[in-house]
Parts: sequence; structure tokens; C-alpha cells
Amino acid sequence: MVLYAAVTLAGAAISTLSGHQVLNRRPQHTSILTGDLYMRELLLGHPGTFYELMGMPKHCFHKVLAELTVYGGLRDTRYISRFEKFGIFLYTCRSGCSFS
Repeated sequence: MVLYAAVTLAGAAISTLSGHQVLNRRPQHTSILTGDLYMRELLLGHPGTFYELMGMPKHCFHKVLAELTVYGGLRDTRYISRFEKFGIFLYTCRSGCSFS
């Protein structure tokens, strides 16, 4: 009897929570910026958002980017900056998504 009540209560809680989330959806990533401007916004923005997307703190990002620039030959190209190149690489590694 107690187990049945617990299962019923848990089911009601789950359906209430999931229904609440569906009704109150808000887009999370709402920046209109793209590319280099988006990376600069991330670098100037909240440290938690940067860490969530890139998987490392901002100061580590700058140190590794400097090392890649000096020793790895990472350079800006005509259409994409080294900040954006490194950001795309980190985001891909962090999220596991592919761009194919």
C-alpha cells in the first residue's frame, strides 16, 4: 500500500514538473551575434556561461590560445579569427557535436 502511494505520488510529481517545463519554455541562447563577435561576447560575459560552453575558465582559454598562437602557428585568416577557431574546436570537443 505504501509502495503504491509512493509510486503514484512520484508519477504525479514527474508529470507536473514536465508539464510545467513545457509550458514555460524560454530560449537559452538568444544572442544575435555570430562568429568573432559572439566569441568576444562570451569572453566579456558571465564566467559560468563561458565555462559551460567551452569547458574551461576564461584565463585558461587565453593561456592556451597564446600558446597555440606562438608555438602552434594558429593565425587569423580572412574570414575567421583565431579566437573563433579555438572556440569552435573547444565547443565541438565539449558538446560532441559534428559540423558535417
